Amino acid sequence: MPWELIGDVPVTFEGVQLGTPLIGDALIKIEHTFDFADFPGVGYAVISDLYSDGVKGRFIRSYPYKAARIYPLELLDVQKEAGFIVRHLIVKRSLRARVDADANWKIRIYEWYTQGDPDIEIDPETGEFTNGDT
Repeated sequence: MPWELIGDVPVTFEGVQLGTPLIGDALIKIEHTFDFADFPGVGYAVISDLYSDGVKGRFIRSYPYKAARIYPLELLDVQKEAGFIVRHLIVKRSLRARVDADANWKIRIYEWYTQGDPDIEIDPETGEFTNGDT
């Protein structure tokens, strides 16, 4: 059950669409990289969903922390019922962000992939769960 890189893109005012779509509920990890020891500026990146009909969905503010951040991207039942389960992510610099031109600010986005259904057993009496192998 590894993390898989789905995008390594520059953070620009124009925005960049990732090529790999997300399907259904997803768990993503975001890492920021730049060419300085500390972030050379102020601001954040905006990450949004883009559906096939051009409609944008949720917006996430992603600040350039040194440590990676994890975000669950769960869909509402009404989105699933309407068929809005496949979407691409767009990475864009906030309009108010001011960053050194030589910063080379990039974002790496990973998606957590599970390989089939997890082998988990739930005790109906206690509600506790264990890996089926133990």
